[in-house]
Amino acid sequence: MRRIHESTTDDIVSAKEIMPDEGNGSSPERMQYSIINDWYKAVIQNATEGFFLSDLSSNILYVNDAYCKMSGYSRTELLSMNAKDLVPKTPAEVKKFESNIERTISNGESSFEIKNRRKDGCVIDIAVSYKYMDVSPGFIFCVHRDITEQKEINKQLIESEERYNALVALGGRVGEAVVIMQDINNEEGVQTFVSDEWVKITGYSMEDLLGMPFFNLLEAEYYTPSLDRHRRKLKGETIPGPFEMEIIRKDGVVIDIEFTSVHTTYKGKRANVAYIRDITERKRAENAIKESESRLQSVLSSIDDWVYVFDKEGRFISCHPEPARGIYEPKGDYLGKKHAEVMPSKVDKLFRIAFNKNVNGLVADYEFSRDVKGRKKWINVKLSPMFIDGEFNGSVAVIRDITQRKQVEQKLRESQKQLRALSVHLQYIREQERKDIAHRIHEELGQLLTAVKMDISWLQKQLLHCNEIPEKKMVDILKLVDMSIQIVKGVSAELRPGLLYELGLLAAIEWQTEEFFKLTGIKCNVSSIPAKIVVEQELAIALFSVFQELITNVFRHAEATCVDIGLRKQGKKMTLIVNDNGKGITEEQINAPRSLGLIGIRERVQYWGGAVTVIGIPDEGTHVTVSIPLNKKGGLTANESSDN
Repeated sequence: MRRIHESTTDDIVSAKEIMPDEGNGSSPERMQYSIINDWYKAVIQNATEGFFLSDLSSNILYVNDAYCKMSGYSRTELLSMNAKDLVPKTPAEVKKFESNIERTISNGESSFEIKNRRKDGCVIDIAVSYKYMDVSPGFIFCVHRDITEQKEINKQLIESEERYNALVALGGRVGEAVVIMQDINNEEGVQTFVSDEWVKITGYSMEDLLGMPFFNLLEAEYYTPSLDRHRRKLKGETIPGPFEMEIIRKDGVVIDIEFTSVHTTYKGKRANVAYIRDITERKRAENAIKESESRLQSVLSSIDDWVYVFDKEGRFISCHPEPARGIYEPKGDYLGKKHAEVMPSKVDKLFRIAFNKNVNGLVADYEFSRDVKGRKKWINVKLSPMFIDGEFNGSVAVIRDITQRKQVEQKLRESQKQLRALSVHLQYIREQERKDIAHRIHEELGQLLTAVKMDISWLQKQLLHCNEIPEKKMVDILKLVDMSIQIVKGVSAELRPGLLYELGLLAAIEWQTEEFFKLTGIKCNVSSIPAKIVVEQELAIALFSVFQELITNVFRHAEATCVDIGLRKQGKKMTLIVNDNGKGITEEQINAPRSLGLIGIRERVQYWGGAVTVIGIPDEGTHVTVSIPLNKKGGLTANESSDN
């Protein structure tokens, strides 16, 4: 990874945290942008210390104006450099730099002094404060303060007490207060010299401060450790600094200070000279950073998506959380590499189209599928542009696994298609039934009744001339009437067999199989366990309708010679089994939208909370099992019926 962005003092981009403003709302992109914008306002604006952001390899990713001024390099030059490039090329300095970077990553933060070489060749002393930011892939937030003058001041202090005034003036110029502390009259750390800057920081007057123990200004938690360091310093012990602590101003406001001290003599007595800087604003900024990091982690942890960040060349910058394995997983060490180098060409083609839209300021998204361990996965990618000062600076991709949604959508489409086909089929069946009934009543029953009417009319004429009705004609009339009655019974039985009401489901099935054999010649075997099965009438009608549809399918499609029909009642479950020895239904036929008979069966059974299983074996036959749950009375419970 090289550069995240090119920035000015008006904005800042981090490897993970900047996203474009895409309108109102609380989307992850919007929240991330707000977080970083707050950070920028709190930290960078009017900063007097040098700030820069680097990756774990010390590549400089962001710098502020103060750091550019400190180093003598332009922002563009620094953004192409490694922080190690600024360290004098001596083994000791390079090793010191590298070891402190390792310590920062290990401990989370570190403070140390190091030398830097300016662009003009001058070597300056820098007080460094590094903080490791545990945001994938990891960054180091760096604060550099030029302490060259402070070092010179220390040297002057050691060389001559008479140079204290110059030393204080120099301290004031670099925004530091100078305080000399000595042990006087059994009081430790008495302030015997204070600069105007310290008066300004504390809010006390010069008279108030002189003679006051420095430790009286401290918050209670800092009193003991600060006093201990003061004692050790007076003994000549070297204690690395700086230290951070809190003091209470005269007006009661608690502020943060950074404290560095050296041992010297003042007016012939041992003393500690302290250099103090008000870091209240910086601490607020650091707290804002911590809060921003926490909010960002909360946002990212609350979503189930993956977030990738790309630079303006389409190179991977970061990912949260870990790369989406099997979903959108780049090959190998992907950070710093272009999308095309680590992703399949099919996916990269879609990415490139969306990325080009981002360059033009448009949000784009695309979907694609891929096989993961033999299963088809669907992925949605939303790519949003990032802009700095009106210039395109990269993209943020939100990756989402939409496999389940796609499956639901597909099932919904299939279901809707099947329901539409079923509706048409049912309408067709109703019309055909009406047509058949009307035809039989009109053509068969109507003709018979017409013949009866004609014969009766003839008889009426004959009776005018004789007193006896011819016996043969009366017999014919009775036959016609009998035939009419039988036809009416036949029509009624086909619409709803009387056996179903009188003797139950099993008897109706046995009667239907006999009629089926007479019509088709296909042998039917019926079995029942137990031998006598009683179910409520509505369920019996539903099962009988399903049975009629199944044997009709056998006649139309199976090319079978034998059908085995079984009824099973086990506990709270009723099962109807229909097995034929035909050619066997195929998987495509089972799921085909035009398999309207099966669709109708499933709809009837699902109404009762049941299930249908259809298995076809080539050249061996088709096996259909219909299972329906029963209540104690033999049907659905009230709740089950309501739910279904």
